[in-house]
Amino acid sequence: MAEERIQKYLAAAGICSRREADAAVSEGKVKVNNKTAVIGQKVIEDDIIEFRGEVVGEKERKVYYMLNKPAGYVTTMDDSHAEKCVADLFGGIEFRVYPVGRLDRASQGLLILTNDGELALRLTHPRYHVEKVYIVTVKGEITSYMLNHLMAIDKIEGEKIKPVKVTIEYRNSKSTTLKFILNEGRNRQIRKMCAMVKLEISELKRVAIGDLKLGNLQPGAIRKLTKDEVNYLKGRVGSNA
Repeated sequence: MAEERIQKYLAAAGICSRREADAAVSEGKVKVNNKTAVIGQKVIEDDIIEFRGEVVGEKERKVYYMLNKPAGYVTTMDDSHAEKCVADLFGGIEFRVYPVGRLDRASQGLLILTNDGELALRLTHPRYHVEKVYIVTVKGEITSYMLNHLMAIDKIEGEKIKPVKVTIEYRNSKSTTLKFILNEGRNRQIRKMCAMVKLEISELKRVAIGDLKLGNLQPGAIRKLTKDEVNYLKGRVGSNA
């Protein structure tokens, strides 16, 4: 291969996303020919590259899956403090994959799993404006005034956020089901927004990323993305990966 930046190489090899590669290099967790790598360092085919103590092999075939994450699982590959990680559900996948983006422990729904670091980076970068759709059930019947107040939120913890579209899907005296459409993925954004207007969430589920829909995939189940779905995602973010 021609010279390639270490972060890009690790992402292309299916080890991690470029962002995670940047962090690993900065933390001194990547070595090239037994020497600690630096940000921007270029590597060639004959170099021996270690990532977190393991030698990186040849580039893997890119694979793409969808997981319906159940509530109660953390979206990490390994967490000594968590009883259940989403990686525990990857038993039927022969390649090393990792989740694109996150859902918090209490949330459920659509997660993309892949070893395509370039696509993962683009899908999570706010520059590409990939919409994420969530169905959220809150306790009690909310009014139009409360809904308008929710959509008027433009800052969370002092930081500006992009406009969020919220619609009422169903409501009765005991609960209201809302649809949130987000163009960015800030940490626990929906939960923080609801807390700001004193709404208590009983269920939060991501049902779509762009035009990729969760459908009737059962909680804990995984399926391969179709060729058309993969091409859609790549086209959506302009990825040639």
